[in-house]
Amino acid sequence: GLTDKNIVAQMKEFEKLIVSSNLRDIRAYSNVKGASFSPEAMLELKRVASSTKNSVSKYAITRIDGLKNILFNAVRPFASAGLKSLGTVEEAKDWAAE
Repeated sequence: GLTDKNIVAQMKEFEKLIVSSNLRDIRAYSNVKGASFSPEAMLELKRVASSTKNSVSKYAITRIDGLKNILFNAVRPFASAGLKSLGTVEEAKDWAAE
């Protein structure tokens, strides 16, 4: 699975790409199967969600269950209105493309 170090690095890279693009209406998805989130990773996720919310119109996260669902709900207020949890990557791709 993803380690906290990988998660934080990927979030920082995502933010860098989004901010430097100056684009709006960006649509993305992440598969979090096997990922674990430390307090550091959660703080970074909130920060990145907040800093990119004006650019990202839809962001789907797949494979959220148990504790990850509770953490997901904690991040939602910091993110764009288009943050959604879906069961599969295909569902995420279809929703983001709508």
